[in-house]
Amino acid sequence: MFADNERISRRQLGAQILLGLSGIFLLTLPSLPQMSGWSGMLGCLLGLLLLWLYLFFLLRKTAVTRDIRERISGPVCRVMAAALIVYLILGGGFMLRQVSSMVSFRLLTFGRPWQAGILFLAAALLGTGRKIQRRARLAEAAFPPVIIGFTVLLAACVFQVETFDWSAFAAPTWRGVLKGAYYMFCAFSIVGVLPFFMHRVQRPQGSLPYLYGATGTATLLAVTCLGVVQQLYGAGGIGNKPFPLTSLMASANIPGDFLDRFDALWMVFLLFALLYSVGTVLFYSQHLISKNPGVWHGILAAAVMFLAAFVQWQGKTAADFYPWCVRAFFMPLFVLFGLCFGKIRRKT
Repeated sequence: MFADNERISRRQLGAQILLGLSGIFLLTLPSLPQMSGWSGMLGCLLGLLLLWLYLFFLLRKTAVTRDIRERISGPVCRVMAAALIVYLILGGGFMLRQVSSMVSFRLLTFGRPWQAGILFLAAALLGTGRKIQRRARLAEAAFPPVIIGFTVLLAACVFQVETFDWSAFAAPTWRGVLKGAYYMFCAFSIVGVLPFFMHRVQRPQGSLPYLYGATGTATLLAVTCLGVVQQLYGAGGIGNKPFPLTSLMASANIPGDFLDRFDALWMVFLLFALLYSVGTVLFYSQHLISKNPGVWHGILAAAVMFLAAFVQWQGKTAADFYPWCVRAFFMPLFVLFGLCFGKIRRKT
């Protein structure tokens, strides 16, 4: 499996995507009003189908490319690399802000979010590494217990619902479903880095089932979490909770009550998944900045992410604009580039 230097297996590719998406999906999606009711849950499924369609055409082009930098013109490559770096920096800042706020709200009530952010970012930076095989092996080893832990927790929460009240879910509307679908499609925007890294995958032509499995599992976890939190707290109750997932953790327990702090165990799984997500953004940022990244490239990327997360301008941070930027600019750009880059030839 590791005979080729700096290449990973298709299974490891899927494991990285699943581990990187699962934690941040569970933390952020339930709090979005666009994901509430039947419109939100049906939108999640429709958004997943749109993503699968996009991945089908994307891999037909990128899987046969030795290195995208050798296929397209230099200026186009540099523009796309710069756009991806900005996207990753803003995305890292957004995730860091969300994680830090959650940690300071639930775990470090005496501290401030930026203090938790420094600790979390330092841990992610130390564990990121600069070898793609190292991160791939870590994801392959870690994703089964983490995903099983999330599944067990959600199953335990389902049993907390005494009777299902279907009226808790608002009736779907076409506008709501389509809006939720686009929000969910944009939630998978990390696939925009695939054209630059598919040549690092062994036999990339067969990667599609692994990508489908990873994105489908992450969506299934998110939809289950959406349904459970709305059953337990109602649509109005979710709006009063900054992090519905952590409230769900506190209400869950294993039948028999033989594990008193089940929420603490789930928090370990959540923090590990979030730590891997931030580390992944740091990793790809370094490799887009330089083909042979060093320690200072990682420090530079981490510093800019911290600024994006916590430096305010008129009461807003760069991380606050990230969701809008993804929907209005980055995701359309990634789709256009991924589907059309084969027509942009390097001049010889």
